[in-house]
Amino acid sequence: MRFTLENIETILPAVITEVNEGSINCKLCIRKIAPNGVLDIHNYEIKKVPLLKLGGQNAEITFPSKAGDQVLLLSLSRDSSQWKKDFEDDTFPKSCSGLTLNDFIAIPFIPEKKSKGAAKITIDNDGNIILEPASGRQTIVKSDLIFEGNLNVTGDVLAGVMYQNNQVISIGSVSLKNHLHPTTVGPTSKPTPTV
Repeated sequence: MRFTLENIETILPAVITEVNEGSINCKLCIRKIAPNGVLDIHNYEIKKVPLLKLGGQNAEITFPSKAGDQVLLLSLSRDSSQWKKDFEDDTFPKSCSGLTLNDFIAIPFIPEKKSKGAAKITIDNDGNIILEPASGRQTIVKSDLIFEGNLNVTGDVLAGVMYQNNQVISIGSVSLKNHLHPTTVGPTSKPTPTV
């Protein structure tokens, strides 16, 4: 294949049209004009472009992508058809081509002007890390949570809370149904709350 300015692609923005398992279909956001001035009026859909996420062997950051999201397409400079099948560390290409529409991989991104304020992780200018779920959603931790500093809470704290007949009966290993509080007359007062 002869390389000319007309058939070489490097990096382009695109919009997702369909999300598949591990890949996307997308359309380029910028139409192409040939050297003779002819505009590409078709803007074909590119199918099965691998969608990359940020991560490594021990950690990854995942988030859903959907139709309408934008991605940055990077065209690999070597024939990537074989590599895309299994993403092996040492792949032998089938040809000497590259930098074509078939060599794109996709990285999700959102332009600052199009941010809609959904779930966010923000590091501000002072170095504070702010976790901000989408409206009405939760921040879920699926492991032990260890604090090595102060815990400042402005809302409710619920930890291992068990309910019975719409009443809290225990928090963690502390039973509120049979829990005794010391008083000025001794440590054997009636359970609080009284059930």
